[in-house]
Amino acid sequence: MCKTKLNGGLGFKSVVHFNQALVACEVDLAHFFKGRYFPQSEILLARPGHTPSLIWRSILWGRYLLLKGLQKKKIGSGSDICCFDHPWIPNKTCF
Repeated sequence: MCKTKLNGGLGFKSVVHFNQALVACEVDLAHFFKGRYFPQSEILLARPGHTPSLIWRSILWGRYLLLKGLQKKKIGSGSDICCFDHPWIPNKTCF
């Protein structure tokens, strides 16, 4: 069902992946949790901690998706960047 129509599916989005992407957006809210869960580090290095809340566990689950997609690249002045040739989203092709 989640395959594209061109690949014989119905084109539905995966609910699990859609939910995980939404939770990845919640990483922005993680500064509220900094005092309890990662006061001496940053969100990308934070551990679950002792008895983590459901929200914190959800944020860590979303962070996993974020970490999978992060690519280390220095932009600098931007003069060497071609928006159409660089793979901004892993495993996706441009238009």
